[in-house]
Amino acid sequence: SMSRHLLRRHLQSALVGDGRAGYFNQEVIATLDTPLDFRSLSCERQYREALAAVYAKGKAWLTPVEIFRPHYAEAIGRSMLSRHRQAYGPSEPLRICEVGGGTGTAALSLLGWLAKAHPEEYARCHYRLLEPSERLARVQAGRLRDAGVPPERAEVVRLASSGEWPPEARAAQAGAWSLLLLEVLDNLPHDKLRHDPDAGLLEAHVTAASSPGSGPGSGPASGP
Repeated sequence: SMSRHLLRRHLQSALVGDGRAGYFNQEVIATLDTPLDFRSLSCERQYREALAAVYAKGKAWLTPVEIFRPHYAEAIGRSMLSRHRQAYGPSEPLRICEVGGGTGTAALSLLGWLAKAHPEEYARCHYRLLEPSERLARVQAGRLRDAGVPPERAEVVRLASSGEWPPEARAAQAGAWSLLLLEVLDNLPHDKLRHDPDAGLLEAHVTAASSPGSGPGSGPASGP
């Protein structure tokens, strides 16, 4: 038997599947037991050697927010808070929505900085993580809970495998929100189009079969 899907659907299935299968439901994103001590590194060569030593221990993929923990997320937090105050003044609480929160490192680092540097802002902020991967959603919720972050400060909302927001998330978006996406745009399902002088606009699809020889192809586009 054979099945034919648009490239975007094939990529969606390969990345998150039904929320329980797919690339991001495997242990492909790692966390560091101890952040790199950048104060002890005097040059780029020492940084690269330190990072190579981490990967030599069999670590999976490390995101920038993990490698530069907590400084990367703290810099984002400072920028968000500054822009938020300029746009909305001191009366509007800081609300952050992170799409695809990985292992939760950005949320933990940013909230940790906010609690120390601006406790009055932390006391009324809200951080929401939207996550299509069932495994990563569990990891995020567990790390937030273990760090003592109360549910009124942060929550994890599971997205459908299609990427659609659940009704309760759509209904609760009132107010000013800052949107955060890290390492997401390059992992989004997308279409692939090409123009043929004779056939016109063609939309790429992937054909899967149990027999060898199946692979990507192209068919007429469903729209202009």
